[in-house]
Amino acid sequence: MWQDIVVFCKWLGTTRLSHDMAGGWHWGWPTCETLHFVGLSLLLGCIGVVDLRMLGVAKSMPGGPIHKLVPWAVLGFAINVITGALFFIGAPFQYLTNVAFLF
Repeated sequence: MWQDIVVFCKWLGTTRLSHDMAGGWHWGWPTCETLHFVGLSLLLGCIGVVDLRMLGVAKSMPGGPIHKLVPWAVLGFAINVITGALFFIGAPFQYLTNVAFLF
């Protein structure tokens, strides 16, 4: 199975998108990093507020308006999935040898 993953990563590294992300498009990586940070901020910020409300920190605030933040958190998650996939496509072996990524 590990060999299949290595073969897939070798192939992935030869694709046009991988080349563009790895430096072929000068602004590709920085743009994705910025979007990744925005997505993470949306995800953690919105879910953090919902979690604090569920823990009873802001008891005076009604739950309905706070739960309207959940779609924004889902948007943040979607942004992170897309940009994270682009990061992996751009440098597959950088992530394949990273223990934290594999975990």
